[in-house]
Amino acid sequence: MDDNRRESWGRVRERGLDRFLLRSIGRAAWIYGILFVLLHVGLWLFTRKPVGSAWELFAEWAFMSVGLGAMLGSVKWQDNEKSYRESAGGKERP
Repeated sequence: MDDNRRESWGRVRERGLDRFLLRSIGRAAWIYGILFVLLHVGLWLFTRKPVGSAWELFAEWAFMSVGLGAMLGSVKWQDNEKSYRESAGGKERP
């Protein structure tokens, strides 16, 4: 990890894991939301059958967005923490 990334990650880690995960979930919600809409519109155009009720679709989108965002955020946090500690030469404590 170079000095700029190390400094940037230091600011992010000061804010904490909770905030990092919330931001990750927010990003995943937007990205997955666009893909979700395109997929379901495509399915509807292809089959001409409704894919589910609005509540079912919303619940599926929300569940997948939170799960995907939390999982990806956690993996990214762990990866950045590992790089951060390695660049410090093992001086940083978790």
